[in-house]
Amino acid sequence: AISSALIATTTPIVAAVITRLAYSQPFRKGIILGVLLAVSGGICAALANGEQFNQFKGGEFFILMAISIWVWYSYNCQWWLPNFPQIGIAALTVTAGAVGIAMYVGVADFLGFDDIRFGTSLREWMILGWLAIGPVSTTIFLWHFGVSRIGVTVGAMYQNLAPIVVVLISISIGRYPSILHLVGGLLIISGVLYTQIRNLPQDFWALPFLK
Repeated sequence: AISSALIATTTPIVAAVITRLAYSQPFRKGIILGVLLAVSGGICAALANGEQFNQFKGGEFFILMAISIWVWYSYNCQWWLPNFPQIGIAALTVTAGAVGIAMYVGVADFLGFDDIRFGTSLREWMILGWLAIGPVSTTIFLWHFGVSRIGVTVGAMYQNLAPIVVVLISISIGRYPSILHLVGGLLIISGVLYTQIRNLPQDFWALPFLK
């Protein structure tokens, strides 16, 4: 898990590189420093439990591949479907994922090369319903909606806040963060804010409430 979390913090870098090399999209102002801060913060948050990332096991490559595919897909959704509502893009994403995994489950169960188990209790069906409505459908819609406004790279920087969200949830049940958690959160927030501020339009600072 710690290796996965550390690799996931590189998502903003992957996003910046892919959009630059594949689509010749110029780097946003301040994106290099912002990404470095966000990635550093993500690493701090991931290492806050004292574990270390010191052994390569092969799965790291697949996580990096998954990140790259998701970044590529997120960018192209907005490019391929410019007039499509974000809720529609989210629906297509969820539907494609459901069809794909259903096909895999069917083949794996028929051929027996994977251990497929199906829940039958009411509690398991309730969990499935919650996952479908909350962490899957709503999350994907919010991701596409956000990316359409701020781009994939900055959106990926916000993803590094996930460990901080976990810390806030832990606080609500009486478990408090370490100094490393706090440092990580501060670095991530600083990176995101720095990039966003550097890309504000010039006339923003001329608004009456800023004078």
